[in-house]
Amino acid sequence: MNQQFKTIFLDNPEIPEQIYRFCQGIPEYVQAREEYYALVQELEAAMGRQWYFTFEARLNQYWAWENRAHYLFGLNLRREILEGFQGQG
Repeated sequence: MNQQFKTIFLDNPEIPEQIYRFCQGIPEYVQAREEYYALVQELEAAMGRQWYFTFEARLNQYWAWENRAHYLFGLNLRREILEGFQGQG
């Protein structure tokens, strides 16, 4: 059963495209993305491209670990709920 959940939530190759399409329908997301890329161009021009890439790589690494922890914590809660339902059936 755990392998099925892993496949559904972690190994599903359709999820990135679904997330992309979902986000495109959120005007605030689209605006935030545009503002982000405009700021990236300003920072690269002011600080140099390599310094910005280094900064962005470290920031992305940090956020990825934090997001993974939040995601896995959420999966654990869902697992406990589903196991609870399973025990009742």
